[in-house]
Amino acid sequence: MTEQAIITVDIKKHRIRLYKSFLHKLGDPHSVQLLVNPEKKLVAVRALEYELSGDHGHKINKSTMESDNSVEIYSSIFVESLLNIIRKDNDDTGYYYKIFGNIVEKERMGIFSLDNIEIQDENEAV
Repeated sequence: MTEQAIITVDIKKHRIRLYKSFLHKLGDPHSVQLLVNPEKKLVAVRALEYELSGDHGHKINKSTMESDNSVEIYSSIFVESLLNIIRKDNDDTGYYYKIFGNIVEKERMGIFSLDNIEIQDENEAV
C-alpha cells in the first residue's frame, strides 16, 4: 500500500517545503536528494543516510525535525528544472505549487507527478 504525500514549491524564493509527516515516513533521514525526470515529468525526494555534495543533496536539520515547522530547502537549480517542465504545458506558472505524489516506504522515497499539481497565487499559499 502506498501513502500519499504533498510537497510545496515557492517559485519566488526557490523554496521546497517538505512536511515532517512525509519525512517521518521516509525514516527521518539525515539528508534528502531531490531528483527530476523531465521525460516522465516526475520529481522524487529520496532519503539518504549521508550528505551529497552539490545542489541535489540536502541535510535535514535535526532541530527542525523536533519543532512544529516543516523542513524548507532552498534550491534555484531544482526550482528552475521544475519550471522548465511545467512551462511546456502551462502558461500560468503561478507563485506556488502543491505537488501530489506517493510514498514508496520500501525505497525510502516519495515520487511526485508534475501532471498532478495545483497552481496557487500568493494569497492561497500554504
